Amino acid sequence: MNKANLIIEEVNKVIIGKEKVIRKVWMTILSGGHVLLEDGRYAIGCGRFLLL
Repeated sequence: MNKANLIIEEVNKVIIGKEKVIRKVWMTILSGGHVLLEDGRYAIGCGRFLLL
């Protein structure tokens, strides 16, 4: 198993049930890009997304 998958597994131990989001955020971090996280409970783009 590569290091990227090991990191994702460790994060999944703390943040449960958000594996798809964690993988997308991790890919963005590795590629040096930007990501806008949204949560339906708040206004779009207000930066209040919780991975909990």
